[in-house]
Amino acid sequence: MTEIIQHRMQEGGASREERVRALVEAASSGDEAAWSSLYRSYRPLLTVVMRDEYSERLRSRFDTEDLLQSSFLAAFRTLPDFEYRSEESFRHWLRMIVVHKLRDRLRQHLRRRRTRMMEGGDVDPDRLADTSAASETPSRLLSSAERHAEVLAA
Repeated sequence: MTEIIQHRMQEGGASREERVRALVEAASSGDEAAWSSLYRSYRPLLTVVMRDEYSERLRSRFDTEDLLQSSFLAAFRTLPDFEYRSEESFRHWLRMIVVHKLRDRLRQHLRRRRTRMMEGGDVDPDRLADTSAASETPSRLLSSAERHAEVLAA
């Protein structure tokens, strides 16, 4: 981390808001240590967001760590375009990146599944008739994720 950022963060009375702003500014300028600090700070929150966004059944199909890393990589790449207004705006921005990555991954999964079904691949006919899966349709999962994102954004 640059000396200026370290000094600003060590000053007596620096609020969390000021520390986060300083880290975001530094990370936006390419400071990897600042970005690493942001990653460590926000990873637990975003892990909870991801786990709240999809069911246990879907969770077993996706690697949470992989999704987190993909989300943080996207955030890092677009951070220079982010307009920092507050720590809350930064948290919301990160949450939305995670939600969008999760939706993208779900769409990819469903597309592969549809392709296998259309090609007569490894689809178990008994699973197609499984009525317990009816409550977790793709549209319901996405609708739930959108409602959850709206609640988090409020």
